[in-house]
Amino acid sequence: TRKQVACEICGKIFRDVYHLNRHKLSHSGEKPYSCPVCGLRFKRKDRMSYHVRSHDGSVGKPYICQSCGKGFSRPDHLNGHIKQVHTSERPHKCQTCNASFATRDRLRSHLACHEDKVPCQVCGKYLRAAYMADHLKKHSEGPSNFCTICNRGLQAPGAHSEWGSGVPQRQDLWHQRRPEMLTFGPD
Repeated sequence: TRKQVACEICGKIFRDVYHLNRHKLSHSGEKPYSCPVCGLRFKRKDRMSYHVRSHDGSVGKPYICQSCGKGFSRPDHLNGHIKQVHTSERPHKCQTCNASFATRDRLRSHLACHEDKVPCQVCGKYLRAAYMADHLKKHSEGPSNFCTICNRGLQAPGAHSEWGSGVPQRQDLWHQRRPEMLTFGPD
């Protein structure tokens, strides 16, 4: 039997670490996957792949909004549309600026505008300050490999990886393509 794991941010329980890690993206504003057709960005690759199919008409849309006639491929998408577009009720309020939203997800997205991203002092990745403590836990054991050019911690010896691709890049070539990264590095 697998050990259940809980999200340390919201307490939601998951059957395994894979599903927990996938869920953790919901607490982050990062959307590393973009649709090659329209550029719309997604937190998860499977959601992006599903979206890409909507461009060629291979995704059916049997769930029709009774108010405007727009079609949806899933009932939860229709329900979300009704809540966001056709409901005047906006119970989710921003504590910073008092803006109100129909859904918690819209409020969560809005909150990002009040936060600046800061660089991780270990790897240089930019995250909102609220998520930095969780991110730093990943580094608790500490990287055993460092870039000889910028001193960043690396997952593999001598290789940076492009965010989201997981493809290792030689550190000299990576820095040629990303010269702005030479200005950062832990002392």
